[in-house]
Amino acid sequence: MQPPFPVESKIGFVDLQSVVAQSVLGKAGSQQYEALGKKLEGELTGLQGKLKDAQTRQQTQSALLSEVAAATLAKDIDRLTRELTFKQQEAQSELQTLQQDLLGDFEKKVMPILESLAKERNLHIVFNVENSGAVYVFPGLNLSPELVKRVDAQYSAKK
Repeated sequence: MQPPFPVESKIGFVDLQSVVAQSVLGKAGSQQYEALGKKLEGELTGLQGKLKDAQTRQQTQSALLSEVAAATLAKDIDRLTRELTFKQQEAQSELQTLQQDLLGDFEKKVMPILESLAKERNLHIVFNVENSGAVYVFPGLNLSPELVKRVDAQYSAKK
């Protein structure tokens, strides 16, 4: 159990990664990200299969193919290789963009709730524990569980 928040404190901290991982809002974003990742992975797997099939044909049937057919197959392999490379880069870019959009939206929705919580507790500063540089923080100063509750209360009803 987390110790109570010290009333005399003027500082607090949050672990935004845990808020993302534990809140309804963060979980919804994670599911959206994972769904896109699976969709893109399926597309890439299909292209990889086509490329592998073409390479297998080239290796096993090279002696049987005419010069024109062998050249066509080599062009197909080259085209599929370029297409796969492009699709991999495109997928990575799409996932990064979605992640940035989701985190930006999450921050836009969560920061006013965090500010309200900080004002209620009359805090002068709230650190994000991930990049605060703190070696030790009293667990009672952790606002994350309360922030998750408030985010869930506000955004669970809006699903």
